Amino acid sequence: MLLQQAASRGAACAQRMCRGSGGATRHIATKPTAPPLTNWLHVTLMATMPVTCFGLGFWQYKRMIEKEAIIKKREEQLKSEPNSAMSVEALLRNPVEMDKHLYQRFILRGTFTPETAMYVGPRVVSGSPAFLMICPMRLSSGQRVLVNRGWVPQKGFIPAQSEVEVEVEAPVLFRNAEKPSSFVPANEPAAGRWFSVKVDEMAAHSASLPYLFDSIKDGPGGVPAAPNTTLMPPNHH
Repeated sequence: MLLQQAASRGAACAQRMCRGSGGATRHIATKPTAPPLTNWLHVTLMATMPVTCFGLGFWQYKRMIEKEAIIKKREEQLKSEPNSAMSVEALLRNPVEMDKHLYQRFILRGTFTPETAMYVGPRVVSGSPAFLMICPMRLSSGQRVLVNRGWVPQKGFIPAQSEVEVEVEAPVLFRNAEKPSSFVPANEPAAGRWFSVKVDEMAAHSASLPYLFDSIKDGPGGVPAAPNTTLMPPNHH
């Protein structure tokens, strides 16, 4: 009995202590503490952010320097005169050496084979539909390479008689092929339909070596019109 009375008095006392002056019961709120793991993540994030930003900035700066060096070298190559002393036939025997002369000008000596030409397009050039003429050239060594001769009208193109089965000297620029857009249809070599310049595919179709040269001079009478290919890499840094 005495224990029950003592317990009742203790409960009543606790209720009075929790009541304010107006008789309302007060609830003692405790401030929640963040778990130790959350605090550790915040500290780690704040510590690594400056290092990450510095690393990204340095990477962008390095890329900018490399891109400017590439652009400067390519500008010098494009301004240089065609190298007539260097034999393309000799370079073709060593693909590694050939790749070192990318974007360099040469003089190709050989015979165009327009009957095996491939026409890519159509594209709109100066407001009119046109095709890009990729014509194999047979060199004096008997090897064939691909030459991007430029734009010809969609209605048809008849090669000049002076270029048919006659050895010519063609100033060209050695370059690699551009990567076609994913929206461009696949080429249909068997049907003679070409929608993009794919060097390996065109070389296999025309029994040529997988090397592409751009003409830097128009054909007789301005046809084909030499391709105005963008060769400078974008520099957005």
